[in-house]
Amino acid sequence: KLLRAVFNYGKSRYFDIQGQPVLTLNPVDHLSQFNLWNKQKRRESKIYDSQLKDLHTGLSTLKSSSNRFAEIAAYYFEFQLFTGARKAEASTLKIEDINFFERAFTFHKTKNGKVLTLPMSNHIEKLLRHCCYERTSGYVFEGHRPCGHINEPQKELDLLRSLSNIKFSCHDFRRTFISISESLEISSFALKQLVNHSPGSDVTAGYVIMDIKRKRKLIQKVTDHILYYFENSESREAA
Repeated sequence: KLLRAVFNYGKSRYFDIQGQPVLTLNPVDHLSQFNLWNKQKRRESKIYDSQLKDLHTGLSTLKSSSNRFAEIAAYYFEFQLFTGARKAEASTLKIEDINFFERAFTFHKTKNGKVLTLPMSNHIEKLLRHCCYERTSGYVFEGHRPCGHINEPQKELDLLRSLSNIKFSCHDFRRTFISISESLEISSFALKQLVNHSPGSDVTAGYVIMDIKRKRKLIQKVTDHILYYFENSESREAA
């Protein structure tokens, strides 16, 4: 993909004295013509209910760290878990995007370009109030650079993996949120609106518009599930 981009740039940038492109062919195009692209398997990893208590312990340890950035990273990870937000959506969230009066927040920079407004559960509200306190950059999750936002906190993610003894990626927080939502029998229509997925070819889904009150009930339902397993490792059925 990188080589293809380089050649495409060269084709549109460099010309001979007759005004013709110096590069006329992109050799990478042959991969598409002959269907030779490597097939990438979709990741299916997530954090299981039985692991949430250990994850909570790891997050709590990071929050109590004397390293201020480690604390911010811990809340950043937790926010993704409780909202299903993508990394870029969470990291670029600004204080001005939060409405505590309406108990809602808005993602403006999304993958599909559609602005997404979500309600706060009780836990998310407490988390955001804490994270917005004494921020100077304008971003909820500040980064190392002045006036910047958090960006790929790999060191802190590795530390959280070590503290919780769980192997996961940052995107697993989103997959976990979606998996929990499905296990709670939240409809696919509703879930797509919570995580800003395109309705695809489903015409009906494109007409289903959920109000903020209904979304709040669903977000709170997922939140309560996660909080339960933050404190308990056994299943609800066993309890």
